[in-house]
This record gives sequence, C-alpha cells and structure tokens, in this order.
Amino acid sequence: MIMPKRIVIILGGIVVVAAVLRLWNLGTVPFRADEFLDINATVGYARTGVWQAWDHNMGAVSTRINPESDVRAWPYRIQVAQIFHVLPPTEAVARSVSVVWGIITVLVVYLVATSLTRRREIGLIAAALWAVSVSGIEMSRTLRMYAMFAPVYLLFSWMVFLSLERDGRWYWVRRLRSYTGLHIPYAMGALVMGVLAFSLHALTGMIVLSTAVYVAVMAFVTYRNGVTWRDNRYLRVAALGALALMLATVAAPDRVASLRAGLVLFEDHWSYIAHSLRDFQHPLLAVLVYAYGIGMLWFRGVGSYQRRGALWIDTTVGVTLCSAIFLWSRNVGPQYIYYVQPFITIGVASGVYMLARYLQSQLYGSRVFAIVIALAFILLPQWGYFLQENNTYHITSRADQPNYRKVFSYVVKHRQSNDVLITRNFRNYYWSGAKIPVYDFGSERSAAALRAEGKVKKITLPYIQSLMARHPSGWIVLADNDWVFVSKDARRFIERTLSRVSHSTVRGPITIYRWGNDDE
Repeated sequence: MIMPKRIVIILGGIVVVAAVLRLWNLGTVPFRADEFLDINATVGYARTGVWQAWDHNMGAVSTRINPESDVRAWPYRIQVAQIFHVLPPTEAVARSVSVVWGIITVLVVYLVATSLTRRREIGLIAAALWAVSVSGIEMSRTLRMYAMFAPVYLLFSWMVFLSLERDGRWYWVRRLRSYTGLHIPYAMGALVMGVLAFSLHALTGMIVLSTAVYVAVMAFVTYRNGVTWRDNRYLRVAALGALALMLATVAAPDRVASLRAGLVLFEDHWSYIAHSLRDFQHPLLAVLVYAYGIGMLWFRGVGSYQRRGALWIDTTVGVTLCSAIFLWSRNVGPQYIYYVQPFITIGVASGVYMLARYLQSQLYGSRVFAIVIALAFILLPQWGYFLQENNTYHITSRADQPNYRKVFSYVVKHRQSNDVLITRNFRNYYWSGAKIPVYDFGSERSAAALRAEGKVKKITLPYIQSLMARHPSGWIVLADNDWVFVSKDARRFIERTLSRVSHSTVRGPITIYRWGNDDE
C-alpha cells in the first residue's frame, strides 16, 4: 500500500530527528565494557579475514584463543569489519553500523506498529517515541550487536504473527493454511528472519514461549466463540510447534540444551522492570497508557485483526518480562531486555492514540486530539536525560564509567622504556602501538560470569611481589569493577606500598598505581 504524501513527510522528519540524535558527538565518549571485544574482533577480521581478536598494543593477532567470543554475532560484526577496509577504526566509525541499524529500527517500529494496529497514526507516534527513546539512542551509539538484534527480532516476531493470522490470497496458500493453520510464505519469511536473529543472540528463543502463550490464548478464545476443538486451527499450530521442537531436539541437541540451561526457576531479577521502562519520564504513567492502549485495541471487536495484534504485543512484552525476572540465568543488564522495548513503545503509542481519539469524540474535535498528542510527547519521554551531566554524548569524572581514553593516554605518555602494565588486556585499544608488556587478569568476561563457572582467577600477593621483583618499574590500572579480581591481601599491599597517581585526567571509577618511578 502506497503511503500518503503527508505520512511520508512526517515519517521523514522523524527519521531525520532520529539520525541527528544518534550521530551527534558519536565518537566523544570512549569505548566501554564489551565494546572492546567488538573492536578487537572486527579489526582482527578486517586485517586477517579470520575471526580472531586483534592486539592493538602489539599490532598483531592476539595470542589468546577464544573463537566463541570472536565469532559471536558475526552478521553484525562483519559489517563493522568491512567499513575498516575503507575508514580507520575510530570510535565514531566503528559505531556507525549501530547508528544505521538504529535508524532502521525507527522505520521497522513504524511498519510493525502500523501493521499490528492497522493505524498509521499509531505507527507514526511509535516511531516518534522510539526516535527520542533513551535506550534506542544509547544502543544505537554503542558498538554492540543489540542495535541490529532489536529490529531483526521485531521483524522476526512480526513475520511469525503474520504466518499465524494472515489469510492467503492464492488458493494453494489457503489450502495449506487449512491443513497447517499457517500462512506458509510468511512462515518461510519467519524462518529466514529467525535464523538471522539466532545468529545474533540466543534470546531469540524467547519467541517459542511468547508464541506458545499467544496460541494457547487464541485457541481458548476461538473455542469460546463457537469453534469446536476439532476445527480450531490454533491446535494444529500447537501440534506443529511441538513437532518442530522435537525435531530441533534431535537435530541440534547441544543447541537446545544450551538454551534450556539459560532458564532457571525462581530467579529474582525485578530490576528488569525498571530497565524496560527507562525511556519514560514517569514509568507508572507509561504503564497506565500502555495498559489503556492494549485494552482499547483488545476490546475493539471479537476476532478482529487489531485485537489479535494487541494480544501479540502484550504476550511478547509480558512473557519476556516474566521470563527475565523469574527464569533468565544471566547477569542483569539493560541490553538483554532492549529487544522487547520497541513492543512496549508500540503499546504506549496505541494508548496515546486511543486516548486522543476518545477525547476528540467527547470534546472539541481535532484540536483536542492535537493537544493530547502534544502533552504525551511532553510528559512521556525521558527528556531530562539530555540535560544530564553524563550521558551518551559526554562524560565527566563523575560518570559511572571510566574514561579509558584519558587514563591510558596518561600511562603511555609517562611510561618508561622498561615499564610493564598490569591490567585487563582486552582494553588494549587505548594503548595501541605502545608495545608495552602486559600482565592480564580477569580474562574478557565479567567476574559474575566467571564465578558462576568457578573460573575466577585473582591477583594474589605473591603474584604481585614476583612481578615487582622481576620488573623494576610498572603500572597497575584497575577500574572499580576490576577489584573483584584482586585478593584482599594483594589489595592492601597495593594501596599501602605503591604510589597512587593523582592527575586531572585520571579521575572517575578507575585507579592507577605505579612502582619504581618518581611521581610526575
């Protein structure tokens, strides 16, 4: 269906706003956390054509071997690597792929919202809310595959819904649907998008639980509407789903087992609720608007496409959030719930539109409709984020993340020829070409992840003393979250014996110690 010119103009304006918010000062804030893993893997692939991390310090392939880490999310990483054949691997260049996917997400949100709700206005409101979404902006400005995973999963989920609910135009499609309960062409599209989504993140498997809940609800609703169990096509879909799971268990038992291992009963991760609503200034207001929107869509008519779209949105959000809180066996992080936030935005956009239409019908027409929309965009988005001292556009020494660029620039500038460095080596992007000997610790994974596997290796006092005996001078650089890798006696020795660097560029949640050199 061809979009009206005014819709194209409005959507184009939304895309421009989204692009500006995602591109502005893109390289100002230094890499953090797992961005280092992506820059190491993508530069390594660009230089060698093999998925192996690059050691920027030595200017060579890393001596450590971790193929699982290097090749993960390869459809995203390979895009970044190809850019490095043309442009240098700066922060802004590396993150530009995420920016592109962030802009694409705005368009995908419009497409899916319009399709599920059958209202272009809701699509535009959802796209506009996502354009100024704090989570959407931050993830689009981060070198992580989540920027690509969110729109791919959204399209995958949409394809699954269409395979369940669209009627076929061609005879053979309708015929197959009568046997299987599925629109086969859309089911094939869902299969392709599912493979792509799984190659980006294992959380794609959540589609199984949310679809199962949706099918169960619709099977019951269809039965209550007078359709016998024998003629209930949702039961055929359920049977096909069970068969597919059995075949997957036989064909790929290791993959299925790993997915099951990620689910553990009775977890307690309530902070995922706050993460999922951080785009909104008043989370409770957002919840009320979301509930109103889903409720109004649901009660518009029994068996309507719009009603089923509302149920699909709600089961996706509800099942994913409940699973995150009670089942997910992983460290709690906003990135893991990010892919479901577009669905929440669509639900909120539905509430804004439905409320505006209701008040329009009860009061003074189009003027009231415009006022409600304007108030929604004043009250709902997290506008205060853009005025914060520390955000995705700039950070100070009071930020919760270290400025690794400044810290390691100081070390490189003041080091002597015989110095060694004790730190987590996967951050070596910020001492590129220094060729300084590095003693690594903590590996590339978080302490919590390593502790879960019994693999936490701490810096001990004898280890520190042996290094100092062999090397007359050196540096120890520890971010606040690195201290878990240091034993208590080693920490006391470091704090009491070594010189702590105090400089304007070395501030924030990171500490530098040195030995064998006079303070600068």
